Amino acid sequence: GLTIVCTIHQPATEVFMMSDRLLLLSQGRTAYFGPTAGVEGYFERLGYPCPELTSIAEHVIHKVNGDFGEKEVVEEILGAWPSTKEYGQMQEEMR
Repeated sequence: GLTIVCTIHQPATEVFMMSDRLLLLSQGRTAYFGPTAGVEGYFERLGYPCPELTSIAEHVIHKVNGDFGEKEVVEEILGAWPSTKEYGQMQEEMR
């Protein structure tokens, strides 16, 4: 097992999907942490489905960055994290 940490600004979909896990931060807070392949369903469950012909990487970046989108949406997404099943799974993995 090898852990590699990197930050990629505006990744291409192919590069984005190459990662196994995604830690999505906004304002120093966690918006999502889990399998990269699961982020699309996660945002859909929150009420923010990815529009057709939009890359999921671009979509989530726009949803969690107040400079691109609505600050209220950012706060809603950040506030939702602690009550999600993904948060619970992360807590279990960290033990």
